[in-house]
Amino acid sequence: LDELHTAWAISGGLGELPSRCAMGNQSPLWFLLPWLSTKVFGFHEVALRLPSLVAGVAIVPAIYLLVRWWTASLTASVVAAALGTFDQDFLTFATEARPYAWVQLTAVVQVATLWWRWRCPSWKSRTAWIGSSALLFYLHYTAVLVVVAECVFLLVMRLFRREPHPIKWRDVAVDVLAIGLLLIPAAGNLLAIADRRDNERQFVSAPQE
Repeated sequence: LDELHTAWAISGGLGELPSRCAMGNQSPLWFLLPWLSTKVFGFHEVALRLPSLVAGVAIVPAIYLLVRWWTASLTASVVAAALGTFDQDFLTFATEARPYAWVQLTAVVQVATLWWRWRCPSWKSRTAWIGSSALLFYLHYTAVLVVVAECVFLLVMRLFRREPHPIKWRDVAVDVLAIGLLLIPAAGNLLAIADRRDNERQFVSAPQE
């Protein structure tokens, strides 16, 4: 059903794309990829799923490079990449016409920018973290939880790290504020999603344990 929503959302063209995505509680950003893919290769199942397949393949070397950067260990990098290669959720997301493979891939890149931001504070690393955080959010709204977790990480590391670190509280606050400002355009869509969830509760019963 979710994949049918993807097909329906892009079938109306770019003009109807935002409203159709909103009906499915989704951000329209990722849907531009299958829209472009179907324009190039035709409107069929393979073209709809092709963007996810590209991300699902790309995430394996991305994981390898990230872990190699973190640990400098060839073994750890290969093991991490292998886990991503054979993980059932990774395989599922890489073969379905939904945004989750791209969310995963972007999350790997975004975590890398956080590490860069932490290790080498500069306007370049800060801009990369801010931009990748906003991109991750607009691929799927719930991915903002990754950014929240990272803010907790920065807080904990700054408070409990024994040796001095060049990262500054003021800069972190400015970065978080910049991310927040970039998320404001989605406020209307998020409020509409919240309203629909309230309506759904009136006729959909929550599962009882």
